[in-house]
Amino acid sequence: MADIPLPGLVPTDPRNILSEAARRRISDAHADADLIRTRALAEIEARYRSEPDSDESFFEYLTTGQAAIELAEAKVQAARTVLSVVRDEFRAAGKSGPGTSPDHARRTGIGGQFS
Repeated sequence: MADIPLPGLVPTDPRNILSEAARRRISDAHADADLIRTRALAEIEARYRSEPDSDESFFEYLTTGQAAIELAEAKVQAARTVLSVVRDEFRAAGKSGPGTSPDHARRTGIGGQFS
């Protein structure tokens, strides 16, 4: 698969080394991340609409107080979902990157903290 670049990717793009199944799992993780953010927004909007006589706009409601915290937490959870799958797929493909392997940490005395 590494010798046939994906459409729209340059030959040196790291995603070219991933199998079709791995790329599908990463795509699914992105869909899961969208779902996490969408559910959080839906819950926040439902709460906003249920509050009587709110003088603030939904944008103001969303960017302040508890709603802002909940949305930020959902964004972090969504990012972790995607990054975890990407990390696992590149590790499985043998491309975890410099400074991430325990062997690299032993050889250089640096890195390895994220492996």
